[in-house]
Amino acid sequence: MSQLAYLALLIGVGFGVLYAQTGHGVQSGTLVLAGVLLLAALARLTLPEQLIGMLGARQRLTDVAVLAILGLGLLGTGLAIPS
Repeated sequence: MSQLAYLALLIGVGFGVLYAQTGHGVQSGTLVLAGVLLLAALARLTLPEQLIGMLGARQRLTDVAVLAILGLGLLGTGLAIPS
């Protein structure tokens, strides 16, 4: 139960990569990955330490900042890629 947030992150990243690879386009896959990372940042910010598991590798603020920066970077990249 304590690894549920981390498992959800891994499943979401795997889905985003497969989504991009199966002909839906790199832009769509990148936007899915951005959404997963932003949701992971939100989960790390709001869930208690007992439910985070391996998603909490460092201090809470550091984890949230890293996940949010990566998510926003992918969001910007996904929106800049032509359809």
